[in-house]
Parts: sequence; C-alpha cells; structure tokens
Amino acid sequence: MKSNRVCANGTLTVEDLQAQLFILATLEPSRMPVVTGYFDLRPGYRKELDETLRAVRKGLAAEAAEPFEQAWLRIQSFLRTEMSGQDKGAAVFARAGDRPFFLALRLQTPVAVSVSVDSRARIFPLIELKDTYHQYALMVATETDVEIVEVSLGAVTERVWKTRPDLRRRVGREWTQRHYRSHRRERTHQFLKEAVKGLRGTMLASGYQHLVLAGEPRALSLVKKALPRFLAARLIACLPASREMELHAVVEASVALFHEHEARESLAKVERLERAIGTGSPAVCGAPASLAALRTGHAEALVIAREFEPGTGWRCTLCNEAAAGSVRPAVCPRCGSVTLADVDLKEEIVHAAAKARCEIETVAGSDALMRLGGVGCLLRFRPAEQYAKARRAWSGEGAWRPGEAIGRQAAR
Repeated sequence: MKSNRVCANGTLTVEDLQAQLFILATLEPSRMPVVTGYFDLRPGYRKELDETLRAVRKGLAAEAAEPFEQAWLRIQSFLRTEMSGQDKGAAVFARAGDRPFFLALRLQTPVAVSVSVDSRARIFPLIELKDTYHQYALMVATETDVEIVEVSLGAVTERVWKTRPDLRRRVGREWTQRHYRSHRRERTHQFLKEAVKGLRGTMLASGYQHLVLAGEPRALSLVKKALPRFLAARLIACLPASREMELHAVVEASVALFHEHEARESLAKVERLERAIGTGSPAVCGAPASLAALRTGHAEALVIAREFEPGTGWRCTLCNEAAAGSVRPAVCPRCGSVTLADVDLKEEIVHAAAKARCEIETVAGSDALMRLGGVGCLLRFRPAEQYAKARRAWSGEGAWRPGEAIGRQAAR
C-alpha cells in the first residue's frame, strides 16, 4: 500500500497530513512489525542514518531481523529513486509479510533522523511537525506589487499574484508630473484595497486562521488599514521586506514568526487546561485519565508536552483495549484474552487522539504542563464518574478547591 496525497505543486498540505495520520492511527496490527523512518535529507545525512541503522539492527530480536530487512529494502528503494532534489525530509512507514503496508511522505522541512521497529507506526514526530508548522496565509505587499501565498508545513502550497498596471507610460503624454503623482496615490490605494479583497477570499476559501503581512512600510500601513475586522483579528505578525527580497527568504522569515506565535498559543492552551483542572471544569490530566478520555470519545483537545516520556502501557492484541501502567494484568479486562503486549504509552495516546480526529497541541518547555503529568485533555463534557469523584471529594474533610481532587486523581 502506498499513499502520499499532495497538492497540485507536489507539496504536502496540513489536510493531507491529517488524512495520513488517520491512516496510520487506524492501521490494523499484524504479527509483522512496522518500520518507521524519519529522514533529514540535507547533505551529510547518510552518516547519521548509517549509525542509526547499526544501533537498530544490534537491538533487534532474532525473529524481527528478517521482517525489518524486508521492510527496509522498500524504504531504501524509495529514498534512492522517488525523492526529488527539493525534498528536505521524509517520513516512511513499511511493513512486510502477508499484510504488507507502505506509506511515504515527502517533506519540505527536515526532521530528526530516526528508525524504529514496533507493532505500530511511530507518529509523534509527524504530529509535532503538523503542530509546529501548520498553515497560514502570507501577503507580501509593495506599492506596485502584491503576492499572496498559502504556507503549509513550512512550504508554499499556492500562489496568487496581483500586479498594479504600469502608469509611467502616461507621464509626458496626457499627464503632468503632479497629475501622475496624485493619480498614482489613488491607484495605489485602490490597488491595495483590491488586493485585500483577494486576501479575504483566500482566507475564507482556505479556512486559515492565521495571517502574516510582509512588505514595505507604507504599503503595510495601507493594507492594515484596509483589513476587515475578521482579518485583523487573524493577523499574527508584520514583517518588513523590500521588493528586492526573494520570496523564499520572506517565507523563511515568516515561518520563524509563526513558530513564535505557535509557541505562545501552546502555552495559552496549557493555561486553559490548568485553569480547567483547578476550577472543576471538564478536563483531566495525567496519562491514565487522558488515554481513557481519548478512547471513550470524551476528549475535545489533547495537550501533550514534547518532553513527556511516560514509559510503557499495555494493549490487548485481540480487542485493542489499552491502558496506562507498566504492570500488565493477567487477562484483558474487556475480552478476557491473555495476549497482552507492552506499548509505548506516548504513542498510544497520540494514536488514540489521531484516530478520534481530536485536536492535538504539542508544547515545549512548559513546567506547568509537566506538573500536571505531562499530558492532559480538555473534555467536551464532564463524564458522570467525574461528577461522582467531585461529590466524594467535596464531602470529605479539609479544605477543597473545586477541581483539585479531580486533577490529582486524574494524574495518578
């Protein structure tokens, strides 16, 4: 199986990546392992990759060696024959055996080199990539030209050009210099207003929630004044840029600004989670409660620290029941099967979120989130059992702040 949906110019979009994440999260397990490879394709990556492969092969169990080599041959063939010179990274997932699987994603942004072998695809790096780069509209404006581009996962996915008609040929014929300057100001204002209308259509059609403006100061000032209220609310940054500046340089600078904005949004989501836990609003924290909320469909948004390393949990290979905790029960509490396997708990959590098409916010450097257990969920509603916990806590002895017991119990 191979699936790599991209937009018309060959660039993977956020929507495409979301669809691929769902495919990976819902992939039925097999007795053969899935080999996951992330690759930084910038010059010199082969040395790091060779070192990674040596470490992986050294750590493989005897029965996994042959399935790994079969899957790796397919991955190696893809890297050698199907990558273009413009690709900066790749994420490839392969499984051999009687239920083969192959999915390859060409990326316009580099990712850290890693190769892993497990019963399921390792998808957290893709989720981190999607959350870090995401998508936004970029408008580059001067008094003579406007370019509107859509940026998705760090690369331009669509371009809309608007250029003001040349007026200079009229100077010296029917217009004086004064008339020309006056008309030029009018035409500049009108031209930029029309460009804002085009931007409005682009934002509405794409559904983008973020906007970055770049260009010359006077043009930027006129564009900002012409923005309708809903576009002004989506403006996250303004970037000075001359007409001589290459588009790729403007895009790179805008990506850096978007990263800063995304980091602030992530911390704001942590504050919202912390406030919800502290006030008894529908929310849980900690790995066990978060996994349970995701698997039961109660979760609206997953907030997870990039530094979060919860260790292992377990999953039933028969019914797919899963839970946190390094100690496996003797039998599956759902179906009674004894075929239980250890799983990477962090991957189990993000798989459950991707399968439920839940919003996922990855957060770096948040001490507050780590104090909550490194992970939490904002819920659509408060489950009945959580109300019962709140009532029991409320009737107990000692001072109690609404939500405090819920948060503590959920983090256990």
